[in-house]
Amino acid sequence: MPRLLFCSLAALASLAALAPAALAEGDAPTPAEVIDAALLEAAPLDGRAAERLVRTPRAWSIGGEEPKSPWSFSLGLALSLAQGNSDSFDLTADGALTYERDPWQLKVKTTFAYGEKDGSTATEALHVTVHAERKLSERVYLFGNLDFDRDEPAGLEYRWTPVGGIGFVLIKGRTIELKGEIGAGYTSEKRIGRSSTGSPAGYLGLEYAKTWDSGAKLTAEYKFIPNLGDFDLSVMTWSLKFAQPLSGVIDLTISLRVDHVLEPPAPSDATDVLFGLGLRANF
Repeated sequence: MPRLLFCSLAALASLAALAPAALAEGDAPTPAEVIDAALLEAAPLDGRAAERLVRTPRAWSIGGEEPKSPWSFSLGLALSLAQGNSDSFDLTADGALTYERDPWQLKVKTTFAYGEKDGSTATEALHVTVHAERKLSERVYLFGNLDFDRDEPAGLEYRWTPVGGIGFVLIKGRTIELKGEIGAGYTSEKRIGRSSTGSPAGYLGLEYAKTWDSGAKLTAEYKFIPNLGDFDLSVMTWSLKFAQPLSGVIDLTISLRVDHVLEPPAPSDATDVLFGLGLRANF
């Protein structure tokens, strides 16, 4: 501890000498860069201590700079058109909670659609996804995924699908990213009027994101979850969302979601489509 304290005092002394010189050169560094340079200047006194100081994440701010929160949240509301097991105009609410701090990432997303037709409930669907990632390298990561689905008009009382596996960043550029995931898990579901079933399941996922300088963003996701106990109950999901900033934290959103079960029990339709147009607030 005394050595670390001595190194800190030496770093502060070096900071006083380095900052004016850096500013005189016309290329003003950020406060964090000035302090890092000062700490490294003190390295000959105690190299390991100075290195630890430089690598220590700062929980404070300098000159009004605030550390970016790893948490973000969005809430949206949209008018939707449903087709398939439901044919109606609906009101759809969705929310997303994201945590990002290297090497971890967590996303929680939920969508609820409700609509009535001729005085009775025509649409009542809930979709929840919890997705966690742990980066192994810039291109490879481990993931865990939990999906919950409920869609009574489609005859689905509930479906739980926990899976895990490995993911790959296939394409990564300044404005685009494509990720692929493969894994395995378990699916448990109950359909109205039938006994609950449980089976091992596979998992294949693709996620694409494209951003523009205007702040607009397009995201597309595909999931295929083969039911290894009853392949007819295998599920495919496509989702597409485009967000265009309007002002401040408000976005205009256009969304499309398609859920397809290979051979659902009669009288359920195999495909459900939900198209929405609405607004989203980002926090």
